[in-house]
Amino acid sequence: MSYSGKHAECYDLFYQDKPYHGEAKYAAALIRTRFPAAKTILDLGCGTGLRCLELARQGYKVSGVDQSASMLDAAGRHLAAARDILPGTVEFHVGDITTFRASSKYDAVISLFHVFSYLTTEVALRQAVHCSFANLNPGGVFLFDYWHGPGVMKDPPAVRTKVAENAHLKAKRTATPQHLPDQQLVKLTVSLQVMDKHTGATYDSDESYSLRYWFPDELEEALKNAGFQEIQQYAWMTPSAPGPEVWQACTIAVRPSVGEASCLESASMQAEKRTLPQMDSQCGRRQARKTVHPMSNSSHFFGESPTVTLKTSSSREETWAPLQWKRCQSQAQIFLQINPLNATTVSGRL
Repeated sequence: MSYSGKHAECYDLFYQDKPYHGEAKYAAALIRTRFPAAKTILDLGCGTGLRCLELARQGYKVSGVDQSASMLDAAGRHLAAARDILPGTVEFHVGDITTFRASSKYDAVISLFHVFSYLTTEVALRQAVHCSFANLNPGGVFLFDYWHGPGVMKDPPAVRTKVAENAHLKAKRTATPQHLPDQQLVKLTVSLQVMDKHTGATYDSDESYSLRYWFPDELEEALKNAGFQEIQQYAWMTPSAPGPEVWQACTIAVRPSVGEASCLESASMQAEKRTLPQMDSQCGRRQARKTVHPMSNSSHFFGESPTVTLKTSSSREETWAPLQWKRCQSQAQIFLQINPLNATTVSGRL
């Protein structure tokens, strides 16, 4: 999908109230908890670049990628007008989020404002995930948001109309959805009516897009197959897991460093030697994710020193300090995946 013509020209008009500053702070907080020293970010599907500018104000060097030349024209104008952004801090490139390869790797890759829901096939999803993995440094963080399947199914899309204006233009946009639940798709027809306030001239245009809503398990499978670890789901702009009513969710994952990959492989070999009660593996994985990552504690976002204690019904107890937890997290997760019934308590701050 690529915005063009008047739709691209009016994009910022319709989203002038979008909280880019708050969203950039939220994304930066999630990144810092997993890669405190991160300095560079690749923004896939950057649109008109306003989020890139806010991340630069957070101290990052940012590269934005979008396949719409019209959107990037607007991004260039925003950058030129941003007097507080140091030269060389932000750059923009035309590119496809499924194939783009940067000349150097990044500490974080992000793709926000449900860009991933414009990937309507599993093949495209895998390509975008692999693209993100390939552009990351070892230990780098990947963050993206999407339309959350349970929320869309519970509250199906309806016709939405929005009117916006500035000193020059008045515009009305009507989005008419066609829900195809058997394909997890929503086909949108977007009608745009624009009036120039100075001349009275009017312009009408229609564009059509298809968006796919994703379910967390689908995304986790694609991420794991690409090599990502430490996968966590959130309701967008919150520290909590997405409930069934949530439409917008986000996923964060980490490209392992060499040491972490070795730790995971070693833990897997040890786990295979254990004889443990059989149980439903899918339920076990979900419980493990919920238990080993107590992210509902908002202190996770504010940099407090993490310690994590695992207690089991056999009275075994392990406590990890920050660096130890990062190295041993995969071992703990494997233990819980294999035998979650034995994991009676997990406490601490991540």
